[in-house]
Amino acid sequence: MAEPSESSRRSLYKVVGSPPWKEAFRQLEEPVDLAVLEEIQQELIDQEQAIISEYEKSLQFDEQCLSIMLAEWEANPLICPVCTKYNLRITSGVVMCQCGLYIPSHSPELTEQKLRAFLEDHIQEHSIHCPHTPEFLVTKGTEEKSSLFMSCLACDTWAVILESQP
Repeated sequence: MAEPSESSRRSLYKVVGSPPWKEAFRQLEEPVDLAVLEEIQQELIDQEQAIISEYEKSLQFDEQCLSIMLAEWEANPLICPVCTKYNLRITSGVVMCQCGLYIPSHSPELTEQKLRAFLEDHIQEHSIHCPHTPEFLVTKGTEEKSSLFMSCLACDTWAVILESQP
Protein backbone atom coordinates (compact mmCIF):
# COMPACT_ATOMS: atom_id res chain seq x y z
CA MET A 1 0.00 0.00 0.00
CA ALA A 2 1.32 3.34 -0.97
CA GLU A 3 1.88 6.07 1.56
CA PRO A 4 -0.36 9.09 1.17
CA SER A 5 1.47 12.05 -0.16
CA GLU A 6 2.08 15.13 1.91
CA SER A 7 -0.30 17.16 -0.20
CA SER A 8 -3.10 14.61 0.23
CA ARG A 9 -2.61 14.65 4.01
CA ARG A 10 -2.81 18.43 4.10
CA SER A 11 -5.95 18.44 2.03
CA LEU A 12 -7.48 15.83 4.37
CA TYR A 13 -6.64 17.99 7.43
CA LYS A 14 -8.26 20.97 5.77
CA VAL A 15 -11.48 19.00 5.39
CA VAL A 16 -11.40 17.14 8.74
CA GLY A 17 -9.42 19.68 10.81
CA SER A 18 -6.20 19.07 12.73
CA PRO A 19 -5.05 15.50 13.13
CA PRO A 20 -6.98 13.71 15.89
CA TRP A 21 -3.85 12.83 17.89
CA LYS A 22 -3.03 16.55 18.26
CA GLU A 23 -6.35 17.25 19.92
CA ALA A 24 -5.99 14.21 22.18
CA PHE A 25 -2.46 15.27 23.11
CA ARG A 26 -3.65 18.82 23.82
CA GLN A 27 -6.34 17.48 26.17
CA LEU A 28 -3.78 15.32 27.97
CA GLU A 29 -1.31 18.18 28.15
CA GLU A 30 -3.67 20.60 29.93
CA PRO A 31 -4.23 18.46 33.07
CA VAL A 32 -0.51 17.70 33.22
CA ASP A 33 0.31 21.40 33.02
CA LEU A 34 -2.33 22.16 35.63
CA ALA A 35 -1.02 19.42 37.92
CA VAL A 36 2.55 20.67 37.49
CA LEU A 37 1.49 24.24 38.19
CA GLU A 38 -0.43 23.15 41.29
CA GLU A 39 2.60 21.19 42.49
CA ILE A 40 4.88 24.19 41.93
CA GLN A 41 2.39 26.43 43.72
CA GLN A 42 2.29 24.04 46.70
CA GLU A 43 6.11 23.94 46.82
CA LEU A 44 6.21 27.74 46.85
CA ILE A 45 3.61 27.85 49.62
CA ASP A 46 5.62 25.30 51.63
CA GLN A 47 8.83 27.31 51.13
CA GLU A 48 7.08 30.51 52.16
CA GLN A 49 5.71 28.84 55.30
CA ALA A 50 9.17 27.49 56.14
CA ILE A 51 10.66 30.98 55.74
CA ILE A 52 7.93 32.51 57.91
CA SER A 53 8.46 29.81 60.54
CA GLU A 54 12.23 30.41 60.54
CA TYR A 55 11.66 34.17 60.79
CA GLU A 56 9.30 33.68 63.73
CA LYS A 57 11.87 31.48 65.50
CA SER A 58 14.55 34.10 64.88
CA LEU A 59 12.26 36.84 66.15
CA GLN A 60 11.45 34.81 69.26
CA PHE A 61 15.18 34.24 69.89
CA ASP A 62 15.89 37.97 69.46
CA GLU A 63 13.09 38.80 71.90
CA GLN A 64 14.51 36.35 74.45
CA CYS A 65 18.00 37.85 74.08
CA LEU A 66 16.61 41.35 74.44
CA SER A 67 14.64 40.30 77.50
CA ILE A 68 17.77 38.84 79.12
CA MET A 69 19.82 41.93 78.28
CA LEU A 70 17.10 44.16 79.68
CA ALA A 71 16.93 42.12 82.88
CA GLU A 72 20.71 42.40 83.29
CA TRP A 73 20.59 46.11 82.58
CA GLU A 74 17.78 46.61 85.08
CA ALA A 75 19.77 44.70 87.69
CA ASN A 76 22.28 47.56 87.31
CA PRO A 77 25.50 45.60 87.73
CA LEU A 78 28.71 47.37 88.63
CA ILE A 79 30.92 47.57 85.56
CA CYS A 80 34.63 47.12 86.17
CA PRO A 81 36.22 50.60 86.04
CA VAL A 82 39.54 49.14 84.85
CA CYS A 83 38.40 47.23 81.74
CA THR A 84 34.90 48.77 81.36
CA LYS A 85 33.80 45.48 79.76
CA TYR A 86 32.83 43.07 82.48
CA ASN A 87 30.83 43.23 85.68
CA LEU A 88 32.61 43.35 89.02
CA ARG A 89 31.83 40.60 91.50
CA ILE A 90 32.30 41.00 95.21
CA THR A 91 32.41 37.85 97.28
CA SER A 92 33.37 37.89 100.97
CA GLY A 93 34.99 41.28 100.53
CA VAL A 94 37.07 40.19 97.51
CA VAL A 95 36.61 42.33 94.40
CA MET A 96 37.03 40.36 91.15
CA CYS A 97 36.59 40.83 87.44
CA GLN A 98 37.03 38.57 84.41
CA CYS A 99 39.73 40.96 83.18
CA GLY A 100 42.00 39.81 86.01
CA LEU A 101 41.23 42.45 88.61
CA TYR A 102 41.52 40.84 92.04
CA ILE A 103 41.57 42.90 95.23
CA PRO A 104 41.02 41.27 98.59
CA SER A 105 39.65 44.15 100.66
CA HIS A 106 40.16 44.74 104.35
CA SER A 107 36.42 44.79 104.88
CA PRO A 108 34.37 41.61 104.53
CA GLU A 109 31.33 43.91 104.72
CA LEU A 110 32.26 45.48 101.38
CA THR A 111 29.29 45.27 99.03
CA GLU A 112 28.67 46.27 95.46
CA GLN A 113 26.61 49.24 96.67
CA LYS A 114 29.46 50.48 98.91
CA LEU A 115 32.05 50.14 96.15
CA ARG A 116 29.68 51.87 93.71
CA ALA A 117 29.31 54.73 96.21
CA PHE A 118 33.13 55.00 96.59
CA LEU A 119 33.55 55.16 92.82
CA GLU A 120 30.71 57.65 92.31
CA ASP A 121 31.97 59.91 95.11
CA HIS A 122 35.51 60.02 93.71
CA ILE A 123 34.34 60.56 90.13
CA GLN A 124 31.94 63.31 91.20
CA GLU A 125 34.62 65.00 93.31
CA HIS A 126 37.01 64.88 90.36
CA SER A 127 34.42 66.23 87.91
CA ILE A 128 33.93 69.34 90.06
CA HIS A 129 37.34 70.67 89.02
CA CYS A 130 38.14 68.70 85.84
CA PRO A 131 36.02 67.97 82.73
CA HIS A 132 38.13 64.95 81.68
CA THR A 133 37.32 61.32 82.39
CA PRO A 134 39.66 59.70 84.90
CA GLU A 135 41.23 56.29 84.38
CA PHE A 136 41.33 53.40 86.80
CA LEU A 137 44.14 50.95 87.39
CA VAL A 138 45.23 48.31 89.86
CA THR A 139 48.70 48.53 91.33
CA LYS A 140 50.68 46.14 93.44
CA GLY A 141 52.33 47.93 96.30
CA THR A 142 54.53 46.71 99.08
CA GLU A 143 53.89 43.29 100.59
CA GLU A 144 51.76 42.25 97.59
CA LYS A 145 49.12 44.78 98.57
CA SER A 146 46.81 45.60 95.64
CA SER A 147 45.07 48.94 95.28
CA LEU A 148 42.47 50.34 92.94
CA PHE A 149 43.54 53.83 91.86
CA MET A 150 41.76 56.57 89.98
CA SER A 151 44.02 58.94 88.08
CA CYS A 152 43.65 61.78 85.62
CA LEU A 153 46.53 62.85 83.42
CA ALA A 154 44.78 66.08 82.43
CA CYS A 155 44.65 67.53 85.95
CA ASP A 156 47.40 65.36 87.46
CA THR A 157 45.30 63.99 90.30
CA TRP A 158 44.95 60.53 91.73
CA ALA A 159 43.00 58.83 94.46
CA VAL A 160 42.96 55.44 96.15
CA ILE A 161 39.52 53.92 95.73
CA LEU A 162 40.12 50.57 97.38
CA GLU A 163 43.10 49.07 99.14
CA SER A 164 43.66 45.42 99.96
CA GLN A 165 45.10 43.98 103.12
CA PRO A 166 48.05 41.59 102.93
